[in-house]
Amino acid sequence: NGWVRALCLCSLFMTSACCPVGSLPYLAATHTATGRVVDLGAVELYANTAASSTNGILICPDVWGWNGGRVRAIADGLSEQGYKVAVGKFLAPALDGGTDGDA
Repeated sequence: NGWVRALCLCSLFMTSACCPVGSLPYLAATHTATGRVVDLGAVELYANTAASSTNGILICPDVWGWNGGRVRAIADGLSEQGYKVAVGKFLAPALDGGTDGDA
């Protein structure tokens, strides 16, 4: 399934050698998010709770952060499959000049 293969989020700055053989190339952040940002005080989440399921997935974003279209596209795709999904903003304050919790 395309969502599972999309989990290899390679950087534009790295060669294809960073990814396993047969993985998809760089996934551009062109997705329009369908979830929302939720501020819980101690942590912010990107959440897509459109599914009526009681099953949920917490996604820990890669070094490119919680605010990228790629990780949100994956979260929204999993929500379309029937899961409640949250992506945590764990880098606060941003690390070494990153923006909005992204590295």
